[in-house]
Amino acid sequence: MNYGIDIYTSETTANEIGIEGYGVHCLESAKQYQIGTLLIIPFDLVHYHNNGDECKNFGYLIYSKVTKEKLLFATDTAYIHNRFKGLTHIMIETNYISDFVNEEQISAVEKRRYMSHQSLETAIEFLKATDLSKVEVIYAIHLSHDKTDKNVIKQRLQEVTGKLVIIC
Repeated sequence: MNYGIDIYTSETTANEIGIEGYGVHCLESAKQYQIGTLLIIPFDLVHYHNNGDECKNFGYLIYSKVTKEKLLFATDTAYIHNRFKGLTHIMIETNYISDFVNEEQISAVEKRRYMSHQSLETAIEFLKATDLSKVEVIYAIHLSHDKTDKNVIKQRLQEVTGKLVIIC
């Protein structure tokens, strides 16, 4: 905002972080918006505050009127309720690998982290339930630094989807 960049977010997020005024655009879930040549539909994701209360978080379906590409962007979520067709690009959270997590040795804060973030296994289940016929590339995003292995994630996602996978 300080550099004149417009902010697009939920009203809840804008209120929680105390931003308002010119350049702040509050979006509603499942409503289509046009920003330049992009059509954008925010959709609800599952995420929690540190105290365990659910917090508002959006994923985005973004369609380019110029290139006709359709991107799904979903991060900071335990799972994705929605199903999509005609995607060409997917950016999906793969925060941790379940086998790397020992629930008996994690703190309460870490337990919340796992409640709010998608495992590789959950990402795979979402991708299996998604029409991947037009998908060109899958980007694995928001990997934890200590509960994952980028090579395992890339290999598993490619095996399941048959698509190019890029680790971010």
